Amino acid sequence: VNANIIVQVVRAMAAMLLAPHAPAMRLPRLNDETAHYIFIWAIRLAAISVYGYFTVQAALLLGFPPPAYAMLLRVLGLFVAGMVVMLILQNRVTVADWIRGRPQVTPMGAALAQERPAVPGTLRQRFADVWHVLAIVYAAAVYVIWALAVPGGFEFLLRATVLTAVVLILLRVALALLRQVVTRGFALSQDLRQRFPRLEGRANRFLPTFEKLLRVVLYIVAALWLLEIWGVDSFAWLESEFGRRLTGGAVSIVIVVLLAFLLLEVTDLFIERYLASKDAFGNTVTRGARARTLLPLLRNAVRVVIAAVVTLIVLSEIGVNIAPLLAGAGVVGLAIGFGAQTLVKDVITGFFILAEDQMNVGDIVDLGGSSGVVEAITIRTIRLRDANGSVFMVPFSAVTTVKN
Repeated sequence: VNANIIVQVVRAMAAMLLAPHAPAMRLPRLNDETAHYIFIWAIRLAAISVYGYFTVQAALLLGFPPPAYAMLLRVLGLFVAGMVVMLILQNRVTVADWIRGRPQVTPMGAALAQERPAVPGTLRQRFADVWHVLAIVYAAAVYVIWALAVPGGFEFLLRATVLTAVVLILLRVALALLRQVVTRGFALSQDLRQRFPRLEGRANRFLPTFEKLLRVVLYIVAALWLLEIWGVDSFAWLESEFGRRLTGGAVSIVIVVLLAFLLLEVTDLFIERYLASKDAFGNTVTRGARARTLLPLLRNAVRVVIAAVVTLIVLSEIGVNIAPLLAGAGVVGLAIGFGAQTLVKDVITGFFILAEDQMNVGDIVDLGGSSGVVEAITIRTIRLRDANGSVFMVPFSAVTTVKN
């Protein structure tokens, strides 16, 4: 009587919630196939668990030996756990697609098929690939705790499960708030976008990278917190000497990288502002070939120097001995210097010719053998066109006399 009552109550509650035969009365947003699928599995699990348990209890009342009763009870639990594992494996692909953001309408897919954009992310993809393994491990842990009657096992499992759900919800909220702050907090007004079309892209150039960095930090904190919840002392290593050294090095690296980006932005700002400056009438001032050649060269040189310095600092912070690297770089630089003497001479001679403003684009010059109108000047060559239309490419190292 008790078994029938319990099963019928479960059936009535499932029918009230899922309404497999009355879609208009269905509470969750499910299609008919999914509603029937969940209803069938709810009745299966309830019937096997309840009728099996009461059958084993009846056998005990009829004189079944207690050791055999305990064995039958564990076999029943193992069978129910096997059915749960089968249910997980049936919906492995569907739930994985939902986690990736691509819901499908297959067995339980419609239960999760809420329209939302796909969100790329390596961590999310990895979780979608292994979620069924974690679910099976969880079901196995529940069975082991029940079968072995582990003291305090269910209390720990319940507490860890609830706290895990809380952490995941907080992580989802934090990611959504971060997205809102980045989208709205750093957006420019319509008036500024109309007046300066390139301003928003320039002001928010590194914003996506900064957002990804913050998302990674949130994921790391959440992962450490989850490990702490499930009994792994994940925060203790932060108090050790290695943890303090690692965190200190990470903070130093972040500060150095931020300062490097700031210096690069300031350099680019001054160069672009100088090249695009306007006069009192609002007209763009045309800069000479010297400025248009030397300033981009200066910008690239600053970038190379900053990249080299930042790389050496980062390697030093992570414990790499940079002295052999510096020695090796000196040897390599010396070898390149010997092998590229003409190229180095072109660059150095061109730098001084441009710095002294000996010629500009549009000038008519005689370079001692080649003469014509200067069409273009790079850091290594001069391009001339004579009266006949012939083009001469003269390397700076070949220029000994300039007649302008």
